[in-house]
Amino acid sequence: MDGSQFKASSYLYEENGIWHPLPQWSEFFISLGNYIAEFGDYHQRLVIAVAVPSRLYAASLTAFGIVAKNATVPSLNPQMYFRQLCDLRVGTPLTYIKDERKLKAIFEGSKDITEGSRTEKRVSVRVESHRRGGLTHLVSMSEAHNVRLRPNAVVKLPDRQNGHRFSTHSKLLEACLGQDGVPTYLSVSRLDCLVIGNLSLLKTEITQTQFACMRSSEGCRNSGTLQDILGVRSFLSTTDQTFHSEVISSIAQSNNSLPKNMRPCATVFDGGYSFIRWNADYTDSHWIVILDRTEPHFREAVELINQHFLNRLESRELCSPPPAPAGVELIAYRQEF
Repeated sequence: MDGSQFKASSYLYEENGIWHPLPQWSEFFISLGNYIAEFGDYHQRLVIAVAVPSRLYAASLTAFGIVAKNATVPSLNPQMYFRQLCDLRVGTPLTYIKDERKLKAIFEGSKDITEGSRTEKRVSVRVESHRRGGLTHLVSMSEAHNVRLRPNAVVKLPDRQNGHRFSTHSKLLEACLGQDGVPTYLSVSRLDCLVIGNLSLLKTEITQTQFACMRSSEGCRNSGTLQDILGVRSFLSTTDQTFHSEVISSIAQSNNSLPKNMRPCATVFDGGYSFIRWNADYTDSHWIVILDRTEPHFREAVELINQHFLNRLESRELCSPPPAPAGVELIAYRQEF
């Protein structure tokens, strides 16, 4: 596995009004994020530590690779996903996609519907309050992909609901995910990735630098910022926008900004101090540790990585992340969650 996300695409960045191809080390971090997103073993933690001459954009591009790959990795097969929906507790908050609109919803159980000689189970999804009759949709297995779990612990349904038409003004998002992938990406929030580091630097990298994705089949450049794909929750302009990642400061006193009951699939520690300070809080996610050789906490963080390495799993299935470019050192191993 080489971790490459878009075979027919190339990435560029803008500097002083001129577009340049991303250097090899940048492509490496995107590929590294792809690899972590594809790991898929929910009983093991993948730990990857990378020592770099400079941390600039390393964590942001790794997070980009994680979120972009997660958006395109096939979801559960329809039968399994439908069974999971049927097993939800009544009252579970949902998002229901109807006619390209995103609706707040509540799970009302499952029902057997008989049509002629055939009986088929349906998921009951209520989208309006009982005061207005409690409009409910019965969703078949073939349409179950339109029903998504919401991160909210509680949802209050309106008397009448038109929903929000989800759309994107980002050509970069469309270029990276394809037109078919954008509606799914925008329909539900989830925490694919958490980045912990210098908040101001990360915000500048993610929201201000212009990037572009050029597909060879189209021959056009589609630009935007990494935020268009990362969807960092704390960088969004409104609370009802879809998010796919979060960034917190390594010197924060707590992680209260994270949505309750949501844990990241992968945590990117941007710098030795962020790993030393926060690693014990995210033992149930994959780890990517970006270490700048010039930072004050470099050696202390390396010693901590080596301590974890002693508790690695001895597995015949060796880790095979993308090969590191010149000047970058990498170690990868597995641990039990």
